[in-house]
Amino acid sequence: HQPQLAAVLPNWQVSIQLQGWPTDLSGIIDHPTYRQHWPLLEALGDNPWERLAKDDAVMLSEQLARRLQVQLGDHLTLPTPTGPWSPRIVGIYADYGNPKGHVLVNINHLLRGWPQLTPNRFNLRIEPASIPAFVTALQARFTLDDSRIVDQARLKGWSTQVFERTFAATAALNSLTLCVAGVALFISLLTQSQSRLGQLAPLWALGVTRRHLMLLNLGQTWLLALLTLVLALPLGIALAWCLDTVINVQAFGWRLPLRVFPVQLLQLMGLALVATLLASAWPLYRLYRTQPADLLRTFAHEN
Repeated sequence: HQPQLAAVLPNWQVSIQLQGWPTDLSGIIDHPTYRQHWPLLEALGDNPWERLAKDDAVMLSEQLARRLQVQLGDHLTLPTPTGPWSPRIVGIYADYGNPKGHVLVNINHLLRGWPQLTPNRFNLRIEPASIPAFVTALQARFTLDDSRIVDQARLKGWSTQVFERTFAATAALNSLTLCVAGVALFISLLTQSQSRLGQLAPLWALGVTRRHLMLLNLGQTWLLALLTLVLALPLGIALAWCLDTVINVQAFGWRLPLRVFPVQLLQLMGLALVATLLASAWPLYRLYRTQPADLLRTFAHEN
């Protein structure tokens, strides 16, 4: 007995084939650790872990559920040395990047089909401050190398650093893309505003004041920008939904949760409005400085 050990969680595993796909069947004991640290994408009822421990039930990875086209409440037929076993599916969990299917069962049910199975690894819950000394003692006692002991907290920290670096590059590319989009929007609106200046000459000739002409040009530019925002935002969200729900599922067999961030959308709208403001300022200044005769000559030249 080691006082620094909060829990010892043995794990049993056996490899099977489900519809030609290699699948790992993992057996676990009933322990609060799994309820606290194993999030489920879908669950049958309010106590899926209780069902897994007491009922004839299993949980499986999202990739496997999609590949086998099963859902919560269905019965999954598993081949065992003692004959087919058909437990009920009570939970589906994420297992990103795993090339195999994964099924989770209670060890009491697993040993009914494979009575000679022994644990292939042990998960130990230890206070972080006690990990170095415990690992050193464990290696000295059982002559284990570093490949046989995995510090999950350190591995998670290393993985988080890798993801942070990856998403830092992604954020830089996103900023560059937004800048290019803002410049494109600015040039497009500026070009259209410039082309409309000559068309205002007949209205000026009919007696419309310069102030009303400036308001008309400004209104056209801002109306076009607002229509673009109204159409672009739902189209972008729909495209993200399609990539996440259809393309990603077809390519990898799993999907990420789709989240809409209002703050980022407001920042995007702010960038678009700044581009619109800059694009509308120069034509208004030119209209303010241009004489009616110059506008008429521009109109006559265009026609």
